[in-house]
Amino acid sequence: MKQMFKTELPSNGDNAPVDAVYLSSKDFHEMVTVGTDCRIDYVVIDAAKSSVVSEWAREESLARISTAEMVDLPLSESQQMIEDEFDEGGRSSHIMSSFIRRLISQASQIQKWLFNTVNQIFTFSYMLTTRTNSFSKLIDHVRSAAKANYQRGEVLERDFFNLRKMLVIVSLDGVIFGLDSSDGSVVWRHWLGDNFAPLKNTIGKEEVT
Repeated sequence: MKQMFKTELPSNGDNAPVDAVYLSSKDFHEMVTVGTDCRIDYVVIDAAKSSVVSEWAREESLARISTAEMVDLPLSESQQMIEDEFDEGGRSSHIMSSFIRRLISQASQIQKWLFNTVNQIFTFSYMLTTRTNSFSKLIDHVRSAAKANYQRGEVLERDFFNLRKMLVIVSLDGVIFGLDSSDGSVVWRHWLGDNFAPLKNTIGKEEVT
């Protein structure tokens, strides 16, 4: 048996062991891996350049949800300033300090809105002007923009009407997910390991409590 290539698959350090591998060899090696946690990864490997690119991943364990909880996101800095203003309203009668605090909070909200709007415009313009023959590269640009927003901490801030939540979901395959309710994206995931097994209730149905 001839060894075609040797490489390491992309991993975030919390993936389950690979249970099955499907390989197609053309100009590049296209690989689909299925983990024991029901995660499917599509990987493109260029052996000549020693390049390994994860094109997409699909969390099939989300089809077997056992428990889901909604968690409130923390207040943003401007929202916290407004909350502090109401808390101090009954203890302080200084109108000018309250007025200045309100101006600062509103100016901060306007600044944040302008920053987000300009960032979305530039991201959309970049996507329109990007010329590529690979649809996966275009998707990668979109994902990179989304990851940049996550790194700035925007996903963990409560919106004005407190509609955005963090959905904490536990699947029967032993994976805990943190989902952003605004777009359904996976913010974080944690695999419970090989020793995990769902419980069975009195009627024999599997569940995780």
